[in-house]
Amino acid sequence: MRARHARGERLVVAFWHDGIALMPLMVTRLRWPGRITAMLSRHRDAEIAGRVLGRLGIDAARGSSTRGGIGALRRLLAAHRRGEDVVIVPDGPRGPRHHAKEGVAQLARATRCPIVVFGVVAHPAGRLRSWDRLQIPWPFARVALVSEAIDVTAAADPRRAIQDALERLTHEAAVAVGARP
Repeated sequence: MRARHARGERLVVAFWHDGIALMPLMVTRLRWPGRITAMLSRHRDAEIAGRVLGRLGIDAARGSSTRGGIGALRRLLAAHRRGEDVVIVPDGPRGPRHHAKEGVAQLARATRCPIVVFGVVAHPAGRLRSWDRLQIPWPFARVALVSEAIDVTAAADPRRAIQDALERLTHEAAVAVGARP
């Protein structure tokens, strides 16, 4: 990540929706070296997330696959052109859980950037009874952030390549913290 930034490259970041509560760690613990714009849904619950992210210096492009997606995609592309990194959660806003939608592949094609895929797992952690089974780390939990840059421009099925990478890295993160994969 830092080497890519040193070369002036921008990043497109993807991780599963159930790890969204752990996103602030990417900024605070990894000391993210640049500005970030994240795609958040227009749902009222995302307003809370937007305020938290705003305090961390992360901008929000509001929209989703079900409402305002084209406008949000345009805002992500504009942020990318300004030199910012962009974040998208491929299985949001309503799932199905851990199923990447086509928007992340469209973003990869439009930016011609590699996608930095993160597997994010906390252990021990509680899980909400929501569609995504959102992870809420317990105090003193161990958290693993496992990442890899994948170039999907040459992939026959970019969405599938992202899906496979997310599954593999999430499994690696679970094993790293001793959680059930």
